[in-house]
Amino acid sequence: MPSSGMAKSWILTRLPSPIPPPTAKKVTQASSAVRVVYTLTDEGELCIEYEATTTRPTVVNLTNHAYFNLSGEGDPSVHDHTLVIDAQEYLPTDETAIPYGAPAPVEGTPMDFTTPHTIGERVDADFDQLRWARGYDHTYILDKALGKLGRATRCSSPKTGIVMEVYTDQPGAQLTQATG
Repeated sequence: MPSSGMAKSWILTRLPSPIPPPTAKKVTQASSAVRVVYTLTDEGELCIEYEATTTRPTVVNLTNHAYFNLSGEGDPSVHDHTLVIDAQEYLPTDETAIPYGAPAPVEGTPMDFTTPHTIGERVDADFDQLRWARGYDHTYILDKALGKLGRATRCSSPKTGIVMEVYTDQPGAQLTQATG
């Protein structure tokens, strides 16, 4: 979580996009401006803050697709990383990795990271969700109040002792780890 001592920030800004002229056959899209601030704090925390403004109500879904191997460069696998996800449910996907239907409970399945497990411990389990995704590639519905900043995950490497905790004000977190 952000601290009071901000060591260094990088700001990326996308200027507003032009609004196309309206026509009888085309719906005018909203113009938007996006700002992302990356901050490395004095405590070694990486904070990413997103902001978007639009000229009219529109859907905005900003995300980060960083992948982390806490054992360092050159380590071929994260299977030995210990992971906790603060979520009792996840979104099942079909064979094409598209979520479908209602959320499913993680309890009693290899999707359960409510207690510490290594990522590789159950990745090869005989479980459709893991087989179809060739590993983990699922959204977890977080156990926290909607819109409130709270912990989503905790991951650690036994080789380096590095610990990463992820905090968000969003309702879900994606675990992506493909085996092939």
